[in-house]
Amino acid sequence: MFRQWTRITGGDPGGAWFLAVLAAVAVASPVLNQVVPASSGLHLSEYGLTLIGKYLCYGMLALAVDLMW
Repeated sequence: MFRQWTRITGGDPGGAWFLAVLAAVAVASPVLNQVVPASSGLHLSEYGLTLIGKYLCYGMLALAVDLMW
């Protein structure tokens, strides 16, 4: 599994951290919206979930444009 992780990140530790944080946000966002009760301070509202999705989408678009350029 470590070989696959190294191959995906190209051996770059910064890329590995970025992918780890991205995966954590992608997993934690829906969990904080669905599992955590609305009265809790950790609850993520529908607006917040949508906003995170927009930022991730715009980030992917920016990377795609940069790679094409």
